[in-house]
Amino acid sequence: MAGCGGNLHRADFVEVVRDHERITVETCVSLINSIDDELANTTDNDRRATLEDLRERLIYISSSSIAIHSYVYASVVDEELIAELIRNKWKGQ
Repeated sequence: MAGCGGNLHRADFVEVVRDHERITVETCVSLINSIDDELANTTDNDRRATLEDLRERLIYISSSSIAIHSYVYASVVDEELIAELIRNKWKGQ
């Protein structure tokens, strides 16, 4: 969360990461579907190998985007939870 500029920009940062994850996953799924169609119609082994490699990379990119979003969201939730616990402790709750 470095570089977020405090709590005011944290929500904006999380929103950007959420949008990035959604767009990345949607794009990768669309490309993977196109590759699957192409794989079903090609017999050239070199072309198949290239397409399969690209498909695997897109799966990795999509998974990485989901993992980054999950980490950022969990980090924000953890920080907010810790802050709430500290506030409650000082309030005597």
